[in-house]
Amino acid sequence: MGDGVGSAGPTAQDALDAVQRYPREAVMLGRRVLAAGHPDPDERSTAERAIGLALRELNDLPGALRHLRRALRAAESPRAAALAKMSLGYVLANAGRTSAALAAVTSALPRLTGADAGRARMQRGVVLHYRGQFDEAVRDYGIAVDIAQREGDLLLEARARNNRGLLNAHRGASLGVDDDLGPAAAIFQQLGLDLAAADTRWNIGIAASHGGDVPGALRRFAAVEREYDRLRVPRPALLLDRFELLLSVPLLDEAVEVASIAVRELRRRGMASDLAEALL
Repeated sequence: MGDGVGSAGPTAQDALDAVQRYPREAVMLGRRVLAAGHPDPDERSTAERAIGLALRELNDLPGALRHLRRALRAAESPRAAALAKMSLGYVLANAGRTSAALAAVTSALPRLTGADAGRARMQRGVVLHYRGQFDEAVRDYGIAVDIAQREGDLLLEARARNNRGLLNAHRGASLGVDDDLGPAAAIFQQLGLDLAAADTRWNIGIAASHGGDVPGALRRFAAVEREYDRLRVPRPALLLDRFELLLSVPLLDEAVEVASIAVRELRRRGMASDLAEALL
């Protein structure tokens, strides 16, 4: 077992650290922590949170929500409860429940300081992004980047930059896209986070498509899909980006085929907000 697991067995932090490297291993590590019956409630809460976040990476949203609610119930300290709320809000947004998501993340903020507060700001930016409140989302992403740089937290900086760059790409704003997405991918690669780096390279493909570089975007999407296959991580929602690009060319038969696959996978995985987009 990797990721710092020693002879005493894995810790909840080991599981959390593995989420964006090897989400399947993160689930296994978290379950081992829970099976060991650790007496500390916050350790159990963190293990449940790691499992929930890993299941979100694997696109099992019902399972992710179940474990994140367990994380919230298990938490004893205000910090652990706030972190669980923060993560729960993020996954609720993915499931299309944006009002509940915004309430959860906003209520977590007063209990968090330092890099924790930066992560909460970033997660709230994600929720605001889903709700179409783009200016507010960019503001929260910017606050998260500032906190990350002040705290020396490279992972937080990369995630916030990735989200801000993607939002700017969707808005057709070139300002900040190159400054955010390229550096984010480089930081993820430096940290050994292959999955996060792949997600960011996909977002660079989105930026290329919005900039009118259709062949370049299709090449990037194809390359990143091979990386997802290597990592054994499904990303059905990302098929929507390829669908929109094929429709714009237009390559209608190919677009319909991609959309049909996306609808089937998104429905099976309970990803309500992305499913609605695919059906539309």
